[in-house]
Amino acid sequence: MADIEVSVGDGVALVRLNRPQALNALTMPMAEELRAQLASLATSPAIGALVLAGAGRAFCAGADVRELEARGGQRSQYVAELAALMHESLMVLQSLPFPVLAAVKGPAVGGGFGLVLTCDLVVAGSSSRFAAGYHRVGLTPDGGATYWLPRMVGARRAQEILMGGRTLGADDALQWGLINRVVPDDEVEKVTERWAWDLARGPHMAQRETKRLLATSGQRDHAGQLAAEQEAVTLQAGNAEASEGLRSFLEGRAPNYGPAPG
Repeated sequence: MADIEVSVGDGVALVRLNRPQALNALTMPMAEELRAQLASLATSPAIGALVLAGAGRAFCAGADVRELEARGGQRSQYVAELAALMHESLMVLQSLPFPVLAAVKGPAVGGGFGLVLTCDLVVAGSSSRFAAGYHRVGLTPDGGATYWLPRMVGARRAQEILMGGRTLGADDALQWGLINRVVPDDEVEKVTERWAWDLARGPHMAQRETKRLLATSGQRDHAGQLAAEQEAVTLQAGNAEASEGLRSFLEGRAPNYGPAPG
């Protein structure tokens, strides 16, 4: 049984962390496989959206603590290699040109929390719990937590999570802006996949440019961002996607944007 399961159908890729007996805790082979699978999916012309989920009752409990402890005097080297692999995976995940959605049940802790923070959209079950968790094992944060959290929830709340060790349930995570929707646990994947399916049928190039504009907005001042928006919308207005969108709107029908571009 593979630790990372991947399936692609109807324009949506489903990537499932698959160590349910260990709450999908991350190991070195698992991190290597995740990086490889995400890199492969990045260039697939058949994908318009991706869903990241965990098998069983957890999303991901972070790094496998038993493996960390077993390394003894080699722990620092092991952590360096594991963090490097996971950070490469996160960079690939963040750079995917199509929407990426997390379907979360149970704990999303440590590296699992980092995976959630990196996704574009998050659907969480009522059992979901979000925590950095590093302080409990005497480690500092990784997985992009110190980057994403201040931007998403503000400095004080980021300090409360990362330094104070606060765990957020689904309702608090929704209120703090870490997730988009809360649904019953047994509906998490169905709701997320339906949302991904809708996104996969959207205006693909417009979505890609919107994602790029959001990702790079922190690199510009207001005037620079306005200029970037003008450039993007000008290019988009001249392509077939905009033609179909405008025509379908005027004709009162659903648009047909076709398959995602390669």
